[in-house]
Amino acid sequence: MATITYPIFKLHFLSPLHLSKGKDDYDASEQMLRSDKIKAAILADGLLLYNEAKRKVEGKGEMENFLDDFFISSAYPFYKDEYFFPKPLCPIWFEMAASLGEANQKKSIKKIQFIGQSLFQKILLGEVHHIEENEVLDNGKMISQQFANEKEPSKIQPIKSFLQQRVAIPKYGSEEDSMPFYTERLFFRENAGLFFLVKEGASEAVLKKLKGILSFIGDNGIGTDTSVGNGRFTVEQSTVSLNIANNADAQMALSLYCPKDGELNNSMLAKSAYQLIKRGGWIASSPYVDNRTKRKKTVYMFTEGSVFPNQKLVGEIHDLRPSVAKQHPVYRDGRAIFIPLKTK
Repeated sequence: MATITYPIFKLHFLSPLHLSKGKDDYDASEQMLRSDKIKAAILADGLLLYNEAKRKVEGKGEMENFLDDFFISSAYPFYKDEYFFPKPLCPIWFEMAASLGEANQKKSIKKIQFIGQSLFQKILLGEVHHIEENEVLDNGKMISQQFANEKEPSKIQPIKSFLQQRVAIPKYGSEEDSMPFYTERLFFRENAGLFFLVKEGASEAVLKKLKGILSFIGDNGIGTDTSVGNGRFTVEQSTVSLNIANNADAQMALSLYCPKDGELNNSMLAKSAYQLIKRGGWIASSPYVDNRTKRKKTVYMFTEGSVFPNQKLVGEIHDLRPSVAKQHPVYRDGRAIFIPLKTK
């Protein structure tokens, strides 16, 4: 058994959060802050912070070179001292306790989205575990051993969501009517927020610079509707350690992953468990105002929790700059953090 220690950044939200899915359906928010979106925010706000906003199309500036210095995971919930990780998409070693009803075993396992650190550790090591009723949180979406002694653990919700009605006001001089719409906003209870990992090996200088940029992002907000106060947060730096099995035979993505040519072949995919997600959406943070109404190109990536054979995988960055927005690149980072695990 070996231990990996990751630097982490915890985002303590001061205001509600809405994470667009890249579509026009504001009534649904992403439930996690994905790695490519965090990296895009780090680049956009870093360019402003370091006064490098209007860079050239060709060649990389200081901030773009900085992005090459570290890999990050997507951001997952934490509550108090418990960190939650995504459920692997391969079969896991866990079973629901008999008290929860045998008939609902598969359905209950399928409903789980996030797994607390101590139980996630068991999955990585390939240990069998029977999930007890008092380990089930958020009506079955999370499991953890940390809150077994609290009253009604199943009702503990680190994140709650509410639909807010708003009105879209047409531009001055337009004959269109005002249109109501709904937006889902995520609220974090006290001592809850989102955290993400930085791949081990990042230098102290990189972590210091990264924390400074994240603090700047936190002041401005992340996600959708930051102009009305959404997505504000403070940053806390810490570490988290995970034990991995010496005989791990697979690896799980903790980030969105977009493979380089030749990294994956049909034989590897046949032994993998994965889902794909399309990434794109609007250009939202360009220093060129005209570009903010342009749609990016799209790219498909493997989701967090995807499991692949234990072979070196890295991924690559894609430029989703549309042909009508030539002033600067629009990067989406598909390089991932992978953690070894023992499959069932």
